[in-house]
Amino acid sequence: VADWLGINNGPGLYNFHPSFRPVPLKVYISGYAGKHYCPRMATMNKPT
Repeated sequence: VADWLGINNGPGLYNFHPSFRPVPLKVYISGYAGKHYCPRMATMNKPT
């Protein structure tokens, strides 16, 4: 995921096992098809 987000493998990249987190972390990654660019961008810009 770090490579996909463009994060360097140097200082500032930390990886902790989920058992060390006081609050559980949930990650949701949504994919969108290449068609229908405008509706896709409108959907991605909506706050969740």
